[in-house]
Amino acid sequence: MAASEDGEQGAYFSFGADGRPNPPIDFSGPYGKIHYLHSLSLAVADDRRLYALPTPPTLRSRDSRNHLIAFDLVTGTPVWGGPDDDRLDGDSGYRLLVQDGKLTVLTSHRKNPYRVRALDPATGEQREISDLPDSMDSADRIFTYRDRLIVARYDAYSNGRRPFTAYGHR
Repeated sequence: MAASEDGEQGAYFSFGADGRPNPPIDFSGPYGKIHYLHSLSLAVADDRRLYALPTPPTLRSRDSRNHLIAFDLVTGTPVWGGPDDDRLDGDSGYRLLVQDGKLTVLTSHRKNPYRVRALDPATGEQREISDLPDSMDSADRIFTYRDRLIVARYDAYSNGRRPFTAYGHR
């Protein structure tokens, strides 16, 4: 998986087992806009799919949240999710992690604390949901270690926040 950006334009590129390129997945489309500058957090890939948290194609206050979508890497087409799909229950997608056959999505909402959602990468169906403490600081990156979800913050030393926080996670 690779990404190429030219100003506001750009795409994700993947390659087949024979090294031939698959169709690109554009940063912008009817699904909205995948922001490349945050691609390490807002788009992740496994060997079959690209999972992304694009902003909606139209920015109205009621739908300004990042929604979840999965693209097939071989065809470059969406397989589930999108702007009209509410598999995040009204929350805004915030960070992504795909690992060990599970898609983990950190979400937030004005009225709710941060949540961790575990989804089936093949179908997008939610497997688990758990709330994180209201006092959780923003996360720059998430990863797992054993049965813990680790939240990393890049600028923690400059602003006094903890650089890492570990949460129980199945």
